[in-house]
Amino acid sequence: MNQEKIGKFIAACRKNKNLTQQQLAEKLGISDRAISKWENGKCLMDISFLKPLSEILDVSVVEILNGEQIVNEIITQQAEELTLNSIDYAMIKIKKEKLKNIIIIMCVFIFILIASFIIYKGILLLKFYSEPIENYQEIKNNLKIKNTINIYKKTIDEKKYLSINNIKIRNDFSDYERKIDKEFTQYINKNKFFTISKPEKQYIDRFTSSNMYIYSVPNINKKNNWFNDADRKYFLLKNDINNDIDFLKYIRENYYINNNIFMKKREIIENYAINNFVSLALPTIESITLINGDYIGYIFNLSSSARDVHIIRNNMLYIFSFYGEGLTTDEYIADLLSTLEIK
Repeated sequence: MNQEKIGKFIAACRKNKNLTQQQLAEKLGISDRAISKWENGKCLMDISFLKPLSEILDVSVVEILNGEQIVNEIITQQAEELTLNSIDYAMIKIKKEKLKNIIIIMCVFIFILIASFIIYKGILLLKFYSEPIENYQEIKNNLKIKNTINIYKKTIDEKKYLSINNIKIRNDFSDYERKIDKEFTQYINKNKFFTISKPEKQYIDRFTSSNMYIYSVPNINKKNNWFNDADRKYFLLKNDINNDIDFLKYIRENYYINNNIFMKKREIIENYAINNFVSLALPTIESITLINGDYIGYIFNLSSSARDVHIIRNNMLYIFSFYGEGLTTDEYIADLLSTLEIK
């Protein structure tokens, strides 16, 4: 086919119809620059434009492809039908090929998305994988609530108080040996002792990656703050955790959770943080006793002869350790702590 001849024929037919290039372009839904290229013989139109172009210019498709009018109407009609049938067939083939290519491209794209998702989650799971310690099920069981004791404050004679910093409590330890450390004050009498530790943050306030370094978390890059204070606050708010008591209840129900690829990144990191924190920060205990009344808190029952009492006051933990015969019963602890005053 002669592009230049076809172009001149299209231009002549357009002018006979008193159409500008712009008007013809608008009827075909293309730009006038495309019409200009056709008429200048720079390129041929797409096959899909042959039929609508022939209808607008009132000429046959055969005449457009031939670049001139054909006098013999019978030949023209037969050739037109043959050409149109060929064009329709070609268009169907083109559409099928396009559809096939689109489906192939979509399948490849979906495959890439799925593969990328699996690879991304796989890397994430490897990075935030913590192997459960051997007795993790035992830890969950030991976080059970053994019982509850009630502590109600009572006033005693001022001379009977033992005062340490901002804490006052009944002095049952006048005949004990006093041992002072920068972190605690301990009173020892043979095979039993009572310890008052310095106030410290609740577990929920120490539950971030930066705080976990204190406990020597293995395989963690300290420059990568993967679970920061903002993440901790979001986690506590989402799970309605207001203090250590709520936190211990949550741990009992959710430690140890196996991560999987369908979890969100935030959930994977949260579970990883929980697993590491429980393994490294919580002591080995046998059960928990809750404290109600004028004070709230909990007791870690470490053994039949050792108990750590945690009183929550002003968002801080006041820790009292009891060890030895006579010091570790609920009755004695409740009675002694009823004299507790924290300024």
